[in-house]
Amino acid sequence: MKTPDFTNMIYTAGRHLTSQAVIVCITAVLASLAQAKDIQAERVYNWDFQRDNDANFDQKPDDWKRRLDREHPAYIDMRITSRVPEKSQIALEAQGTLAIWMRTWETRRWQGNYVAESPPPELAKLLDRTLLDNCLEISMDGGAAELVGPTFPMQNRYSYALQAEVSCQELDGHTAWVELQLLDDSEQVLQVLRTNAIEGTVDWQTLATQIASSPSSNLRYGRVHIKVEPHSSTVLKGIARFDSLRVYRMPRLSLTTQLPFYVAQPGEEFQVDCMAMGIREHNSHVRFELRNHVGEL
Repeated sequence: MKTPDFTNMIYTAGRHLTSQAVIVCITAVLASLAQAKDIQAERVYNWDFQRDNDANFDQKPDDWKRRLDREHPAYIDMRITSRVPEKSQIALEAQGTLAIWMRTWETRRWQGNYVAESPPPELAKLLDRTLLDNCLEISMDGGAAELVGPTFPMQNRYSYALQAEVSCQELDGHTAWVELQLLDDSEQVLQVLRTNAIEGTVDWQTLATQIASSPSSNLRYGRVHIKVEPHSSTVLKGIARFDSLRVYRMPRLSLTTQLPFYVAQPGEEFQVDCMAMGIREHNSHVRFELRNHVGEL
């Protein structure tokens, strides 16, 4: 998967600029939305729902917990399944034969009756790469569903964002989305970043949250939540699928100036201060641009 272009051009600097345009508008928002070409977002956590995420083969992602209460009933089916069932069946049929050949190679004796309790790790990885393409599938039957991922460390010197692939089938009475919750040291929620929600029948698409460009100084942990919630009491059925959950981190960049309303008069000299944190690349720099009121350079 191509790394998303979440990041910013970075450096720590303060410099004087003279405006040559009629009006120049500078805001801190520009810093967080600047398009990076030389510094890429760093993927720090991910879940693909392949065999590495299901060590005990129970079709449930390891270390994830489902929410269970009156609104989130236990009878709603959640399981790891193939995005392409035909390929999954081929993989299952090939798995036994390949296990026999691997066992024969290891022992140097024909092992035609060998039945593996679970696929050898090397074989499992091979099938993951070539045939299997798993996802998490939630089959709704009224109510709501929520799956909560493991808590992981985060640092407030970085910006963060979440990306996921989501699809749904006849999900006409519910909406589905993924969110990243930012937590303090007591795991209390400081901020929630949500992707857009989908419903109905939608093919696989990539959804991403906004960037948490200025997380709280109390940020210590993060946690991903997968959610499907009802918006109709008459349509109960539907399927939502989730895959390729990615948490990215980026350096934090902010711009400040003493200009009132961030506007300079023609020919006026002013100072812009740029502060950056979480830079991992050496010799990084930031490019300042002056634009007029219609965005011309």
